[in-house]
Amino acid sequence: MSGKQFLILVLVVAIAAFAGGAVSVRWLQSGAAQKAVVAHEIHIVDDNGTERASFVINLADEPSLILRDKRGHRTAMLSFTENGEPMWSE
Repeated sequence: MSGKQFLILVLVVAIAAFAGGAVSVRWLQSGAAQKAVVAHEIHIVDDNGTERASFVINLADEPSLILRDKRGHRTAMLSFTENGEPMWSE
């Protein structure tokens, strides 16, 4: 491949990449971003489906963050007392 052919190939690839990006932004653009997520519980799982973290409302109606190990066993929890005092347990 000559230098001239290589330069033409690079220009064609650059133009195609730019056009593809512009088309995808215009045609494949989703709607406006959601501003809020409403849920009673949020669970984060790994690739195997093992629960690794949870954000829940506990029995005292206070938020709790629960962290789990690779096997799904609870390793730590951050919660709050009824007075609003933070409580960390391992």
